[in-house]
Amino acid sequence: MRRIVRTIAASIVIILGLALVSAAAFTSDIVNATLPKAPTTESEGGEAAPLDPNLDNGPVRKVTLDAPDIFVTEFGKRGKHEVTVTMSGPGFYHVQYRNGNSEDGAGVYNTTKTVVGGFPLALIAINGAGHTVSCTITIDGVKRDTQTTTTKDPIVFCEG
Repeated sequence: MRRIVRTIAASIVIILGLALVSAAAFTSDIVNATLPKAPTTESEGGEAAPLDPNLDNGPVRKVTLDAPDIFVTEFGKRGKHEVTVTMSGPGFYHVQYRNGNSEDGAGVYNTTKTVVGGFPLALIAINGAGHTVSCTITIDGVKRDTQTTTTKDPIVFCEG
């Protein structure tokens, strides 16, 4: 008999709880929420006209895709740092430093320079001509980045 009374009491509590939750959900402001107005003009972000392949769109314009400048911001300890850049494998490389200096060349390359500023201090890009190309950046005796690839026509980037 006690078990039946407990079961009935628990059922009543569950039913009342569900009723209260349902009532709260349907009477809240979420149901009456309104969305902002859709844009109406191009200056407000309206739709652009579709491209017509048969329409003469004027002369062809040169598009330049500039890579983002990694040296815009900096972090870490500012000051003088010894930066060692090492590249191995056949191919062409481009090294760019925070101080604005850059070097281009082909083949194996290893140099140490003093660069002033925060991190990143150097960026290496290699367009390999063989199957194995690698680059390493060491700053103040600590290896910061090493990348190696063994693919056909490899491209490698290091930053540190």
